[in-house]
Amino acid sequence: MNFLDSPLPSGERGRGEGRAHLKLPISTIAGDGAKSQTLTPLTPSPSPPRGEGNKTVASLSLDLDNKWSYQKTHGDAGWEQWPSYLNVLVPRVLDFLKQRDLTITWFVVGQDAALPHHRDVLKSIADAGHEIGNHSFNHEPWLHLYPESEIEAELAKTEEAIEAATGVRP
Repeated sequence: MNFLDSPLPSGERGRGEGRAHLKLPISTIAGDGAKSQTLTPLTPSPSPPRGEGNKTVASLSLDLDNKWSYQKTHGDAGWEQWPSYLNVLVPRVLDFLKQRDLTITWFVVGQDAALPHHRDVLKSIADAGHEIGNHSFNHEPWLHLYPESEIEAELAKTEEAIEAATGVRP
């Protein structure tokens, strides 16, 4: 079942041992043959928080890691050409969220925001009312090894790129 075209199957949601589980077939978004994954919160919640109208309240976010960032991290050739799936992924996820009246936080990598061909698709996230977050500029897993001044510069550069692309400062 393609979760982007229909509601989440109730048989794949539930509680077990005090933890909420949600199984999402992510391959339908990425198109890379990935298998479904079960996402489990780290902290058990015996009773989900309730909001207006007694609706269950949750905070959802999406790290918008692009194809090139995975290639770079794993040492795969070709990442320098910035291969992307944002023009496919973002509209599908936006449609999925709109059908369910959900807004989330999208963590955007600055390098993607800096590329002119990504501006329209990233702006569509802000235009749909979603929050935009800073996910660093180069999305390097060794960012924690940088001196504080380089981390600050990386985050500032990302904020500028995201604002230029979306009109929103994270």
